[in-house]
Amino acid sequence: MKKLLCMLSAILLMATFALPALAYDYWNEEVSVTAAYGTPTIDGTVTGSEWDAAPAINVPLNGDPLEEKGYALYQGAWETERNDSDFSDMFKVMWDENYLYILEARKDDVVNLNGNSSEPYITDGTLVFLMPADDGSSANSVNPDGVHHHIFYTVGNGDGAVGGHLADRYGDIASGSQFVVDIEGGKIASSTTATGFIVEVAVPWTALKEGLTDAFTGPTENMKLGFSLVIHDSDANDGTVGFTKQICWGYITENLPANGYDYGGWGVLTLAAKPAPEPEAPAEETPAETPAETPAETPAEETTAPATADFAAVAILVACTAAAGAYIVSRKKR
Repeated sequence: MKKLLCMLSAILLMATFALPALAYDYWNEEVSVTAAYGTPTIDGTVTGSEWDAAPAINVPLNGDPLEEKGYALYQGAWETERNDSDFSDMFKVMWDENYLYILEARKDDVVNLNGNSSEPYITDGTLVFLMPADDGSSANSVNPDGVHHHIFYTVGNGDGAVGGHLADRYGDIASGSQFVVDIEGGKIASSTTATGFIVEVAVPWTALKEGLTDAFTGPTENMKLGFSLVIHDSDANDGTVGFTKQICWGYITENLPANGYDYGGWGVLTLAAKPAPEPEAPAEETPAETPAETPAETPAEETTAPATADFAAVAILVACTAAAGAYIVSRKKR
């Protein structure tokens, strides 16, 4: 029995170490999204196929499967009335070695360009919550303090015009502190469309590395980050701002830290593997030049040598015949 217990304990211990590093205190894979590998251009427009590799994250007003699961809260005016012509949203995420890229393409009947990224929740703004991996270990932990980044942005440029405005509310779970800072090296661009607006954002990994241990060496294939969204919609069109409607997408009550803020726990964002390089097409072989056929040599006409031997033979034969004839005549005379 002791041996059996020891064996079971060993198996459980091994299973614990074999678990993927997703035993994070505040993460839930039921809210799971993927960032495709690639480098889009940050210009506020979607050109060609630059975002095609990234799966769409759809956030509708009605029929959101995450709301049905209890992982999305529709607050403010949307608690009582939801008009599908008013709003729907779509996000995509990509990554490369330098940046994490975010695309938002929003359908919005009234675009509010006022306000700025320090308070995106009082205008048409968005909060993208990111937490670099925290495996909870002490020896190899990347993020033992639960450092997180709330990427704040607006479609307006901070001065009432389109263009986009970007900031980061940086904090950590260990101390509960958080404060808004500029994202050094960050990029944002936006544009209005016939039905709403588009925003493209690039967050440098150097900013996301802030507060982490040396175990974080940069983005890698299949790396996971905590992820969630809070989306704000303000229908003011008179140059004012103010909180009206909000979606806490991925709000996971049971995953809220004790001193948590409005992100409501974490879903999981996985960095997809890089696409396999396309095999190089074999170089076309240049057919070897066929040597030109050398025309067959026309055999030289045979020159018939004078038949000297034949003339000699004939002469001898004539001489012999003549001699024979002379001999016969001489015999007859006798």
